[in-house]
Amino acid sequence: MVGESVMGRVYRGRMRFKDGSMHQVAIKRFKTPITDERAGEYQRTIEDLRDAGVRLPKMGMVRVRRGTPVGKEILGEDEWVQVSQLFYSAEEGSKIQTKGLITTREGSIEAITELTKVANAGYRPQWDLIEPFKDISKGVIPFDLDYVKREASADQRAFSLSAEMQFQISLGAVSNEDYGLLFNAAMTVASPEMKKSLRKYATP
Repeated sequence: MVGESVMGRVYRGRMRFKDGSMHQVAIKRFKTPITDERAGEYQRTIEDLRDAGVRLPKMGMVRVRRGTPVGKEILGEDEWVQVSQLFYSAEEGSKIQTKGLITTREGSIEAITELTKVANAGYRPQWDLIEPFKDISKGVIPFDLDYVKREASADQRAFSLSAEMQFQISLGAVSNEDYGLLFNAAMTVASPEMKKSLRKYATP
């Protein structure tokens, strides 16, 4: 096991791809096994965000067969897991600062840019989706899909995005004077619908 969250445990594993190659991957096993319907929702979310240009790591939902070893257990039933790129090494541990705060101006701008793309795709842009790399030069990456929920209207999504900008200011990552940097970053990638809504809720 290389990580754990409220929803599941993450293991380092190996996966054979269609071309026959074998690669190390991260395997997230949900603490409460999810249904076929819920697995489908996760997969649709992955595809929606990817289509919107969100910088997701390579990931997907996989149904693991009964009898497969996961951690110290052997699966008694077929089970859905989330498989993704492995950001971990035995020497350095995790390369991602799990639930770490983004404390640089560059990281904040990058995070707001990705969250705007999330909003474009029809989902709530929530900060917990974003994870900073321990090496701050590598920036941030949208990662934890447990925090992505569909949002009914563009206004709701724009309000959430504006709140996330204010949250970054409260952390001191950017100053009130620099708020325009975050707003402009959002407007640069926002869809026409999102631009219209953002103008209502942005705080100059």
